[in-house]
Amino acid sequence: MNVLFLSLLSINSLHDGNIYSDLLLEFTKAGHSVFVLSPIERRERKKTHLIQGENYKILRNKILNIQKTNLIEKGISTLTIEGKSLRAIKKIL
Repeated sequence: MNVLFLSLLSINSLHDGNIYSDLLLEFTKAGHSVFVLSPIERRERKKTHLIQGENYKILRNKILNIQKTNLIEKGISTLTIEGKSLRAIKKIL
């Protein structure tokens, strides 16, 4: 089975040790293919990139700042996150 996991949490590896990573790691142990979409906020100054593991792929997608920012930037980021995510999924995955 293919699993697509969308998150606003920054996930760099399935071995991070949080509840989401543990769940996804169990899916990979059961033989499923896992695709994770995790954001990189603009303040981190990194580009969109793909992290590949044995049975999983993590797409770190660059978005505007959505946490710990002013209300206007948060609103614009919330409105644009869907389009940016869909473009990244179609282009890279």
